Amino acid sequence: MPRAELKPGRQVQEIGAAIVGAWLKLLPASSRILSMDSTNPLTITIDRQIFTVGDTIRLRPEAGRAIGDMRVRTAAAGTAPHSQTLTMEDLNGQPINYGDDPLDGGDAIPDAAAYADLKRDLKMVLEDIVEAGVSVEVHVDEPNLINVVVPQVPMEVLTRGDLIDYLHDYHKYAQGRHYHDELATAVLFGCR
Repeated sequence: MPRAELKPGRQVQEIGAAIVGAWLKLLPASSRILSMDSTNPLTITIDRQIFTVGDTIRLRPEAGRAIGDMRVRTAAAGTAPHSQTLTMEDLNGQPINYGDDPLDGGDAIPDAAAYADLKRDLKMVLEDIVEAGVSVEVHVDEPNLINVVVPQVPMEVLTRGDLIDYLHDYHKYAQGRHYHDELATAVLFGCR
């Protein structure tokens, strides 16, 4: 049921590989939290000097969920080689009094996702994979929303009988694949 054919010599797996490649380009590297120096105000030392004052970041304890909505208040070189000591504040500029799980051994992660760049880059890659004349538009799902794009009825299907024949032929030649499974997978891609 593809809406477009692939260019000669291209494979459908390239689309999945392009998406994963775009994710890898989008996601930032993290820094290991070497120590939690103070809980009030929250001050940590990390293993790399990658943050500047005003950067928004997430902190992830070694065993736990990431904590967001914080910004670097001060940033200074740490005592260990290449390390950096950061004092954190909330997004309103108030110091953070942190009393949750210890952060030692966790991660400090830049809180920036350049989805506009991802969409532009992925559009160029995908348009090189599908046949000429087919336009590609890239959308990024929101965290708690699944965008369901209902495919158009296949072009040669004009009646219910045509659809039944189409599905019969699909299953006859699909070598164990099931149309409903593939359609559901296509619709739900992006959900967790």
